Amino acid sequence: MRQRAVVLILLCSALTAGCDPNSGVSGPRDSTPVGQGPGGAGAGSSTADALLARHCAWCHTTADPAAHIDLQSMRLTSADWDQMGNGVALEMAPVVMRMPSAEKRTLLTYIAARGGHIPAVTIPATYTWRLADAIADVPDGSLAPGFPFVVEDGFIDHQAWTVGSSTDTHGVTYRAVQLTQNRRVDRSVFPPSANPSSYLVFKAIPWHGRFYNSRIEGDVRVSRWMSVGLQARTLEPPGRDHREYVRLQFDRDAISIRSAPTPLETWPWGNQPDPRLQGTTDVSGFYLTASEWLHFVFAARQTAEGVRWTARVTNAATGNVIADLAALDTDPRPLEGVFFLHAYSTADKRTWANLVFTADVDQSD
Repeated sequence: MRQRAVVLILLCSALTAGCDPNSGVSGPRDSTPVGQGPGGAGAGSSTADALLARHCAWCHTTADPAAHIDLQSMRLTSADWDQMGNGVALEMAPVVMRMPSAEKRTLLTYIAARGGHIPAVTIPATYTWRLADAIADVPDGSLAPGFPFVVEDGFIDHQAWTVGSSTDTHGVTYRAVQLTQNRRVDRSVFPPSANPSSYLVFKAIPWHGRFYNSRIEGDVRVSRWMSVGLQARTLEPPGRDHREYVRLQFDRDAISIRSAPTPLETWPWGNQPDPRLQGTTDVSGFYLTASEWLHFVFAARQTAEGVRWTARVTNAATGNVIADLAALDTDPRPLEGVFFLHAYSTADKRTWANLVFTADVDQSD
């Protein structure tokens, strides 16, 4: 196994309480400003403060504090410090923003000095996650159990992503995660486009940044542009310059494997090659509708030449093959990251069902 010290920073979503706006944090909300907690102003405060401001505070805002942790005012309770220690140690997060091990240790020292509990960590060799388990107890119409946001302006949209049941023209019904995005981007924050890119990364999935040899299988109903991302080194608002990932993209007239950043990020329709991926990356020239479920298997495997990507898409009811894609990413860095759901532009419901994510996990720190 190729050894890697790259790890994920973490303080959003799947901290113990997650990013569910309805999840509670135990303990009183009386709080202590940063630098005045149990550990005093020492323990690397200035460096840790800078790390939190750069990587974390954009989603742990005073107006919308993910996991009820406000990293703008930094008025935090002892329960908050415990939750932060758990999140950092277990590398749990929805936004795939990595930091070197030394920076992670700086944060852990900083949190411990303020009374935060740092749990023992056991790294598994493999990992499996199933959407059916995640939504089994979530009623139709309720919020999806993940961390949603609109990347161009960092807006956390709790209402657009929901759980529901969806039946196609063949009578096939699946319980699914659905997106109906009617919000546009704040042009004062992100001038290039009014159309948002909406993301959902599921909480309670640890070891972001350690995954490799990943595979995700599932079903989708496509009414407008949507995708499943399997690798994400960087995913940070605002704007397209703060993304680095590979995804399986479904559009109304194309299915493709795409990388970002690239000039083709939102316009892949087979007219020029993806500059990062070599191989068969597009199936174009047909028209998809939301009337049928499409089944997909999307996988990535580390090889001596780079990361080999494969994607096979079939009609869930008929078994007809719609796309067989294969590409090589020759980036010398090893594969790392976790999957995410992604849709571009507004209106028209997109639906993802039966997702199963499996991966090997790097054992190095």
